[in-house]
Amino acid sequence: MSARGGVHLFMDRDINQPRIYGDFLNSFQELQGFISKGTAPSASNTLVRIFGTPAKAVSALGSANIVQGNVATVANTLDRSNFSKYTAAGVSPFYLRNFPQFNQVIYGSNDGRNYYDSLQVSLRRNTGSLHTALNYTFGKSIDNISVDGNGYTSPIDSYNLRLNRALGDFDHRHSFNATVSYTLPFGKGKRFGGDMPGWLNTLVGGWDVGSLVIVQDGVPFTVGSTRFTNGNTSAATFSNYSGDRAKAGSVRKQGNGVFYFTPAEIANFSFPAAGEIGNSGRNAFRGPTYFNVDSSLVKRFAITEKQALTFRAEAYNTFNHVNFTTPSVSLTSPTTFGKFSSDVGGQGVGSRNLQLALRYDF
Repeated sequence: MSARGGVHLFMDRDINQPRIYGDFLNSFQELQGFISKGTAPSASNTLVRIFGTPAKAVSALGSANIVQGNVATVANTLDRSNFSKYTAAGVSPFYLRNFPQFNQVIYGSNDGRNYYDSLQVSLRRNTGSLHTALNYTFGKSIDNISVDGNGYTSPIDSYNLRLNRALGDFDHRHSFNATVSYTLPFGKGKRFGGDMPGWLNTLVGGWDVGSLVIVQDGVPFTVGSTRFTNGNTSAATFSNYSGDRAKAGSVRKQGNGVFYFTPAEIANFSFPAAGEIGNSGRNAFRGPTYFNVDSSLVKRFAITEKQALTFRAEAYNTFNHVNFTTPSVSLTSPTTFGKFSSDVGGQGVGSRNLQLALRYDF
């Protein structure tokens, strides 16, 4: 069976996002050259005109933000804290913002898009004491926002929503689950021990074993730059990545922890330059595979026609398999970049959990 669906989601965007491209970005890049190489900015540099000298511009706007390419942060500092200097420098109050009297103008609409396509296969089979149900889904979710606007969720660029289009946060390309139950062939009327005495049949006959198996590929995740290198001060841009994103990432244990990226893969990450959003994009990497098996052993002891005891032994995460969350991916913390700090918690997906239960029915 195939499934296809598309929905519109509520999305917020800031239609007053600073417009950093063109003259402002050129002026910003000249200040970067002034800091790094001592190159004098051009006579038409707007930022120098506003502050009088390159040194004063750097001091007012923040040397560290200029060096790191945080062009959105610098634009915000200029427009909100130094707008009074615009008139004397011959700069329009609309130089950076559509509505200069406001910081943000949040516009809500149904510009969010979510598309899902899948192939779904199910198999159910009952053979004597064996009952099985198998399900496999091959699917793909693509969207430009994965949550229906509850509070302000900023796109990477409010003027270009297409830059957000990528795999959805909840995308699983492959998903398999199975349930199996089996009545053990021991006791009266079964293959083994059909002539055993009643007291022994009570102990060893009528036991049911069951299992639930779930296997899924990991969820997509974004490696951000932690910097604001385009016009949006509400969403950091993406990192640059020079390797093959589809092949990057595998769980590796080493002396100082468990990591997802190799040193060679980590070396492929870098910060985008001012005016760039980062070439790796949104949800460009996929986390580790999820695997879990739960098991049960059940026996019903009849006392009278209307009374019985039911014993259950259950094991969640039977094989004590660790399912990791996404790793730490902060480019500003190189010692922990790619390192796992937690697993998927909760009953059945954390560490192995055993429990026994006895129920009296009357």
